[in-house]
Amino acid sequence: MDRNMTGLLIGCVGAAMTLLAYQQTVVTSTQCMGGGLLVLVGALCIKEGFFSF
Repeated sequence: MDRNMTGLLIGCVGAAMTLLAYQQTVVTSTQCMGGGLLVLVGALCIKEGFFSF
């Protein structure tokens, strides 16, 4: 799988985590949003080629 597709898939997971932050009760919404944003930044780094997956 090329890095663009990998970055897209990981970015979709991060976006889903961020959008679903207020519908889950496992962790606080702030922690869930922060985790989702970190996943999105990681996906951007993979897409841009800073590190490979």
